[in-house]
Amino acid sequence: MNVPVSVIHIPHASTLVPASARSSIALSEEDLQRELLTMTDHFTDDLFRVPENLAKAVTFPVSRLVVDPERFVNDRDEPMAAKGMGVIYTLTSSGQPLRKAPSTQERDELLSTYYLPHHLRLAQEVDAALAVHDRCLIVDAHSFPARPLPYEAYQDPDRCDICVGTDPFHTPTWLADLTIHEFRNRGYLLCGGRSNRAIWPSPVHCSWCKTKSPWKLFWRFFQYGIKENSNLQRLLRTLWFHHLVPVYQVSLAAGADH
Repeated sequence: MNVPVSVIHIPHASTLVPASARSSIALSEEDLQRELLTMTDHFTDDLFRVPENLAKAVTFPVSRLVVDPERFVNDRDEPMAAKGMGVIYTLTSSGQPLRKAPSTQERDELLSTYYLPHHLRLAQEVDAALAVHDRCLIVDAHSFPARPLPYEAYQDPDRCDICVGTDPFHTPTWLADLTIHEFRNRGYLLCGGRSNRAIWPSPVHCSWCKTKSPWKLFWRFFQYGIKENSNLQRLLRTLWFHHLVPVYQVSLAAGADH
């Protein structure tokens, strides 16, 4: 069985709100649809879809309004919890009530139903790549609106086309330079910097971290943000599919660490 060296994580593409979770959300149906339109990373599941011989995709199955898989489990560790957007949101993008703070039982049920199985699958895909290649490239796929949302820290209305996020520990310079070079050569406006945390909200859910030393840089972290523009997204999918993923595959297979 072919096991690719790359794993694509798609955390915020779904608009599904299961009936069991809908009852706890205080918004009207119209307001909920508006919030889903605002908060979903639209088209990322399509934009980053590639053949499985190039990369395994791990997509969170429900909306981030139900549970956000990219938040720390403990709100004390999660900066966005101060805005009502911890692992289980209580406020909307505009700061209005989304739901009451869940009880311990409700919280545990949501985490055990959606969050923990998702991170287990993500860890298993990384484990599989490490077992075969001794390394893994993880691409975290996002999109963002053309204008900042009210809860966002940076309110500059002039946004780039592509935001490239990296991690100072896990992302090698050659990987960042390659991506920036390829997009700039095609005329896209880029922004981005070093993020202050890795893809997993907590090491306890990263099973391979306990057996594979992260100090050996066996895995790679990369994050994309794509401005929500359908024409741009179609072009980026072509670039991603035909050039960047194959180049990543060759570079990682060759053991490029410079």
